[in-house]
Amino acid sequence: MKTIMHIVFFIFLALTCCHNKKNDETKKSKKMNQLKKEYFLNHKFGNLTYQIYINDLLIANSYNGNGIPGPYEINPYLFSSGIQKLRIKISAPSELGKEYLSPKDIENLEKKTFISLLENENFDDIRIIKEINFQSIKEKQSFIEQEWTFEVDITNEVNNLDKSQNLTTIDKEKLRKDVVNKYEELKQLLNEGNGTAFINELNRPLSVVFKSEYMSEEEQLEYKKNLEKYFNSHKGIMNSISNFTIRIMGNGKAIALEYATGKYKGLGILSSKDIQHKTLNKNYIILHKPIDADKFEIFRYNCSYTALLE
Repeated sequence: MKTIMHIVFFIFLALTCCHNKKNDETKKSKKMNQLKKEYFLNHKFGNLTYQIYINDLLIANSYNGNGIPGPYEINPYLFSSGIQKLRIKISAPSELGKEYLSPKDIENLEKKTFISLLENENFDDIRIIKEINFQSIKEKQSFIEQEWTFEVDITNEVNNLDKSQNLTTIDKEKLRKDVVNKYEELKQLLNEGNGTAFINELNRPLSVVFKSEYMSEEEQLEYKKNLEKYFNSHKGIMNSISNFTIRIMGNGKAIALEYATGKYKGLGILSSKDIQHKTLNKNYIILHKPIDADKFEIFRYNCSYTALLE
């Protein structure tokens, strides 16, 4: 009887070991299949005025002769593997009294702009996959606008604008009214310091960030905690939504409001200065309207802060 029990035990042990080994191999295989591929855009445009678009969505711009040099992580704007489109517009910084770009200005951009790939967070092996070479100009110009394509192979695909309404078919006055109303709602949440409610508005675009940037659950919680704290700090400092211009992008399916004039020209209309903490809160919010929805929703966001330079 004792011998039989030993045999049963060893069979159980063997089966358990095989099961655990299989689970380990499955986890290992799953981990290998989830290779982290993070793409970045690097640039140094100095005090030139610029707007950078990937797949016709604005990912970065400067204001008042100030901009943040790359690298920018661009995964949230890469909808699927294959060919991607990059468009860059560079203008003379009129805010600084300069009316034209010189041939030398464009020359100085060479070898400073490129797309790079980081795999599995191996920072010793970052590869440049696309050098962005600007076409030279022979005489001074007020601005240049050029386009390129580059190819990516991503492991985490994110939502695109395929199921969004074409905004160019909507009556202009109605479009303006509906968009402004949505921004007013968002501004009110920020002005109340209601970071929790604002985070709720970001549920879908947040999931895109988490997925495309391969965040663990712990990293997601920390990210949301810091973001909520940032939004809470906007209490009582928001500006009225009046001095704005409308920018339609995403091949007609996305829209944003920007400051139209003044020192914050080009920034998202929900940007504001925090005198107490001496920071400029830069919030660029891109909206879209899903085909089956009546109201606008946030599609992508770009929120950060810099030192207040005034």
